[in-house]
Amino acid sequence: MVRRIALEAGVPRFSTHTTRHLCLTDLARMGWELHAIATFAGHRNTDSTLQYIRLSGRDLADKLARGMEHIHAWRIQALTSPVDGQEIPHDLHDQLHVIPHPCDHASPGGRRIRRCALGRP
Repeated sequence: MVRRIALEAGVPRFSTHTTRHLCLTDLARMGWELHAIATFAGHRNTDSTLQYIRLSGRDLADKLARGMEHIHAWRIQALTSPVDGQEIPHDLHDQLHVIPHPCDHASPGGRRIRRCALGRP
């Protein structure tokens, strides 16, 4: 029935599995762990689940950027937190806050540009 409706609508590649691909890909984009997606889909093996998930380079780049921002913030917090009640000298504190983000690179003109590992600005 779905096949007939898809053909009548002029979408010959649409099937019930299309909605399954979309659903499992959306769960991956929302940050669900692979094993949780596999359990939700009723798969015994995560390899089966991986066949349904279609993440683009942009999806992967966004995930990497969010992870790097989290790691960078954590490093700054760890480096600027007082140890055993001792305050961090203000000049050192200011220097630590200008540590470049791991994905920042200098352009030939000296301007900082941010590129993720997949090359997106």
